[in-house]
Amino acid sequence: MRFIASCMLFLVLQNLYAQTTKNTTIQPTKDLANPYNIDYRHLDSKYYPYIHTRNKFYDKDIANIIHDVDAAEKKNAFFIGMVYGVSFNMAFPLFGNPNIIGMQGIKHTAVNFSLFGLRAGYQKYTGNVFPINRFGYQIYIDFCVDFGRNGLFFTGMNADMLWDFLNKTKYIAGMNLGVGLGGAKITGLAISPYGDKYEAAYRINLGISMRYPLHHHKVGIYFGSVQGLERGFFSYTATIGYDYVF
Repeated sequence: MRFIASCMLFLVLQNLYAQTTKNTTIQPTKDLANPYNIDYRHLDSKYYPYIHTRNKFYDKDIANIIHDVDAAEKKNAFFIGMVYGVSFNMAFPLFGNPNIIGMQGIKHTAVNFSLFGLRAGYQKYTGNVFPINRFGYQIYIDFCVDFGRNGLFFTGMNADMLWDFLNKTKYIAGMNLGVGLGGAKITGLAISPYGDKYEAAYRINLGISMRYPLHHHKVGIYFGSVQGLERGFFSYTATIGYDYVF
């Protein structure tokens, strides 16, 4: 009888243990040694140059670097675009030859409202010098032309620094500042229209822009100052632009 009673007690206790185990949820424990759950064993080697150059050792800083690199890589892309705006040409006695522009002082043309341009290039935000995802650069070729008299023709290679001062989920606002080198024809300033010529020139670029949904669309307002290196004529431009970022 004692043997039967012992067997019955064992079965009851076993059933109670099974029910208790079934109704108990096992909570995973947090890794206090790695609170940001960075998988160092399988971490992509592309992150290490940024970690090394910034001399970071704490998990929090490394997690931020990983996030910034991933976000910046999404902004590294080719783009094509167009601009439309106005130009205004000027000649100064300090730079202009009186035999070309006449004996008057500062000479200028009327505002031309038919400036049109195209451009194509590449932008990059993953650099080892400036803050990742915040600063970058773009390199592009472009040309712009005015239709009619008192106009501008410019084509060249440009390099601009980029600063994204607002990084939001739905949009990004930034600025660009740079220089372009190429050739230009600035018309409407020479005494004789036959005096206009195509010459080497440089351009200063300044703009403010915004990228929105999926960062594929970029609109901006851009200002430029072009000077011919031979005659010293200036052309100032103000344009509205649109870029499609691939």
